[in-house]
Order: sequence, then structure tokens, then C-alpha cells
Amino acid sequence: MSGILLISKSDLFVDCARSQISEKLPSQKSVIVQSPTDISAKMLNQNFDLILSDSRSIPIKHQTMKLFEDAAKTKSFIFCENFGDISPEFRDQDHVHIINCPFVSETLSTNLSKAVDEKMPWNDFLWGKGIQEVHLRAKEILFPAGAHESAVYLVKFGRLKRILSDGTPVDESIGNGQIIGELTYFERKPKPWCVIATEDCQLVRISYNVVDREISNLPPWVKAMFATLASRALKYSKAE
Repeated sequence: MSGILLISKSDLFVDCARSQISEKLPSQKSVIVQSPTDISAKMLNQNFDLILSDSRSIPIKHQTMKLFEDAAKTKSFIFCENFGDISPEFRDQDHVHIINCPFVSETLSTNLSKAVDEKMPWNDFLWGKGIQEVHLRAKEILFPAGAHESAVYLVKFGRLKRILSDGTPVDESIGNGQIIGELTYFERKPKPWCVIATEDCQLVRISYNVVDREISNLPPWVKAMFATLASRALKYSKAE
């Protein structure tokens, strides 16, 4: 048996999703889950063609994350208010797409419409495994302090800031053409600051796997130069 799994306690989310399903996929049956324990029961005993998950009303826990990872043949969409609310582990899953948007009727309906549209190519959400376009609203968190990030970010437009937990800015704002997370890529340790958008932004998320692959294809002397620059940059950043 197949169908569409709706994971949400929100009447607004369920109503918007059902409306889009009845319009675009009238032959599909929707199954609604309203508790984390029910998610396990449904996903272990039934295969679904599509999963729509509202992480605001039912946050994604580790056990549920494993179920999503195992459902590799199922196109899944996780809706959240802040991109940084979702664990980086999810963002490197080829079949899982993160949609961050305000939870209001019109915006939810627009994004749910894209999710259930069978004609919508996957590339509208994912350019290729490990590369994803990210849109942030002003004051939205890209990732929280202490996050185990697994990607670097290229800012296409907009501005962001790194801020410590006490509200102290780490440095000047980060803007067009700049990279976020380049030192973390080399150090592979979480940082004590969050990154927050100070205005609407568009970024490109590039997973560490993609960066690793591209660096491995470089001539040895270029790799050595990168390693030296990274080592010096880490040394200076720790001295500050």
C-alpha cells in the first residue's frame, strides 16, 4: 500500500496539504500522523510515495531521522520556520528536502503545492547531491551555536552575522560573494556562535563531501597551499 504521509499536529498544515493533494494528486490517499510514536509504526509497516513533515508541531528526533534516512526511495519534505532548526544530517540526504517558510496559510500552500507537484523537477529543490540553494528571511538562523555543520555556504546576496550566545557580534557582517564555514571545514569542530541573517538572503549550501571531492582533484601543490593557508588561519583565529 502506498500513499502520502502527513506528519503534523497542526490543523493549518494538514488542511493546506490536503487541499494541494486533492487538487494535484486526487488518486493518492493521505495518512495523518500526530505523534512521534505513530511515525515509527506507519513508516515501518507501510511504504509511501511522498512524506510531508511539519517539524514545528512534531520536531524531528534522532529515531525519526533514521527512519527518513532509511526511506531512501521516498521523496520527503520537511517544513520548518528556520533552516537552522533541522539537523545538518538531514541536509545531505539526496531524497530529503528542507523547506523553511512562515507557517501562514498562503505561504504554506505555495510551498506545499511545489512539494506535491509531480511535474516539479527535483532540481528546483536540489541542484545535485550535496549542493542546495537556501533562502533565509531577515532574523532567520542559518545554524545555531554548537551545531555540527557539514557544509560551507556561499552568499549570493544578503548579509549575515556571527553572534555569540550573549549577543556579542564576532565580526563585521558577511555579504555577497563571501563564504561561511570555511574554517570549520578544516577544523571539523562546532563553533560557539550562531549565524543569523540580518536581511533576506540567498545562499548556496555546499556539503563537505562535495568540497572534499573537488579538492582531491586539485594538483598536489594547490592542495598543499590550501592546507598551509588553513593551518595559518586556524592558528590566527585561536590567537584572537
